[in-house]
Amino acid sequence: MKRKWSIETGDGVHTVEYRRSPLGIVRVIIDGEVFVLGYVSRFSKRSEPFRVGEEQCVLTITRGGGAEIVAVDCRVERVKVGT
Repeated sequence: MKRKWSIETGDGVHTVEYRRSPLGIVRVIIDGEVFVLGYVSRFSKRSEPFRVGEEQCVLTITRGGGAEIVAVDCRVERVKVGT
């Protein structure tokens, strides 16, 4: 599963990707830099804070394996990803 967002902050536009393998291994890619979160169960919910530029954001991994990003001081727009 893939999700991709464009986040507009005071210092420019950043790209954040969420990737989940069929085995449940989650990776987050922020402006090309990969962060491996490891195994995340489809039955649990998890929140991971991170910074994009100078802004604080939170990636929420929802039950069922979905994901969303919440950011107070910047604009977050989901980008359609081909399968």
